[in-house]
Amino acid sequence: VKPFGSIVSGFCCKSSDLDVTFLRKDADLNADHMQQDAVIALRKRVLPLLLAHPQFEVEKEVWSARVPILKLRFMGEVEVDLSCHNLEGLLNTQLLKAYADLHPKVKQMVMAAKLWAKTKEVCGACAGNLSSYSLTLMVIYFLQVDSDLQLPCFPTW
Repeated sequence: VKPFGSIVSGFCCKSSDLDVTFLRKDADLNADHMQQDAVIALRKRVLPLLLAHPQFEVEKEVWSARVPILKLRFMGEVEVDLSCHNLEGLLNTQLLKAYADLHPKVKQMVMAAKLWAKTKEVCGACAGNLSSYSLTLMVIYFLQVDSDLQLPCFPTW
């Protein structure tokens, strides 16, 4: 099980959830089979364990998403999004963390934009708005083209 997202990248706030993915060693990581394998692993192997565990509450099962997710609550407080084989999420987090570590202004600008977007209710992919990840990428782009800061453009790999 590996964490990713805003908690790992450094762009989290008090209301941030914990994004985690698990990687099965015996999985077929062929892109054509990955979503189907993730649904089977989450539904048949993980969900029964979580339903039986007193510290986890399963709030929502999102099977039709590009990355299937179990939305959980741990100990009544921490929101957890659990995925399976979400390699893209792990890589995206590494990229954002590299930018967060580059300059303090990056984190300050991203956090200001995220807080503004939440108060204006224009952030949240579940509601049909931009995801927090998309908003973060837009801020990083702005800081790359800003004449004062001119952040470098890191290769995505």
